[in-house]
Amino acid sequence: MQPSPRRHAPPMARSVHQLTLVHMVLCSFQAPVLLSLLLMRAIPFAVYALIWSLLLAGDLCVDAVRRKYPSAPPASYEGAYATGTLEAPPTSDTSGHITDAIGLGGRAAGLPGGWASYGTNDPPAGGRQAIGCGSDLRLPVPGTIRQMTLDLPHDQPEHSRRTRAAYDRLARVWSSDTDDGPFNGLLERPALRGLVPMPLSGLSVLDAGCGAGAQAEWLLDQGADVIGIDLSPSMVEEARRRCVGRGRFLVADLAEPLPLEPQSLDGVISSLALHYVRELRVPLGSFARALRPGGWVVMSLDHPFGLPLPSQRGGYFDTELVAESWRKGEVEVTQQHWRRPLSAVVDAIAGTGFAIDRIVEPQPSAEALRRFPDELTKVVGCPWFIVYRLLVRAQPS
Repeated sequence: MQPSPRRHAPPMARSVHQLTLVHMVLCSFQAPVLLSLLLMRAIPFAVYALIWSLLLAGDLCVDAVRRKYPSAPPASYEGAYATGTLEAPPTSDTSGHITDAIGLGGRAAGLPGGWASYGTNDPPAGGRQAIGCGSDLRLPVPGTIRQMTLDLPHDQPEHSRRTRAAYDRLARVWSSDTDDGPFNGLLERPALRGLVPMPLSGLSVLDAGCGAGAQAEWLLDQGADVIGIDLSPSMVEEARRRCVGRGRFLVADLAEPLPLEPQSLDGVISSLALHYVRELRVPLGSFARALRPGGWVVMSLDHPFGLPLPSQRGGYFDTELVAESWRKGEVEVTQQHWRRPLSAVVDAIAGTGFAIDRIVEPQPSAEALRRFPDELTKVVGCPWFIVYRLLVRAQPS
């Protein structure tokens, strides 16, 4: 699926804005000057009426042209900042002006050699500070901006197949890259583990989306009896290797009801896995049925208030499959996951018999910032991950 670029005509747009400026100057002086000339009988009433008619026609023409070519005026800002969903890729004309960087009702235009940013708080040296957080896209001026092509799966089985293939490729580098990495190792995992009720000795805990086994190993070290499941067979093999004979690991799809015995678990932990599932009620319902009274779930997701991705077409209240490319070690993948509003997450939680006990929105520690300033400075003050602790409120039917 390929976004359709907005129609625009940069040379015409520049002419329109020049015309608009002239028109505004004329309108500023027309009333007092014309009225004075009429009262002094310097012009006849017919000429006065004709001039007013021409100015009114000019109003209508300028409005019509501006509606057809709504680009921002070129050469008007040192830098520009657009937040929200990119409805179409930014483009640049032959003079190097960005003419159509579209956000939630906003456009950005820059001087040649200036800059335009989508969701960033660090403009280039010498530029003016932009307002916002994170850094998803920076657009150089001048330059060629390539249109993003999206190829999203049509249904959950196809999405699961692609997710499995991507994580099979990532399995061999996952632990070495994420255990001590800025986002998984130092931002999300401490927050997730901080919400797990202690002590765990003798408790049966499911690691849903266990990946290469980092959480399972930690749970085992705390004395828990661990069952780990993951969509990727290669990840499951990595988890078995990491935990050296401890725990039980199997391949399973969280988008399908899980083959778990009723009331066989004391807790569930799920690290950045459930956003690969369209229907949250499916895995949450599986957890609820398998938990004993007093059981808990600790799960992390991408924050619903986080910056929109360049591939995102809908707004905050849409549940939408979005694409994001990232690299772990020497392996680069493009993954698709679901973005949904907070109300959709809460509805799924309440609808499967859980109550929210606590929420954590992690921020980087001072030590993490010292070690990874380039990666984590953009996270300060910006929602990135969200971690929920859920308690069993009622057994689902």
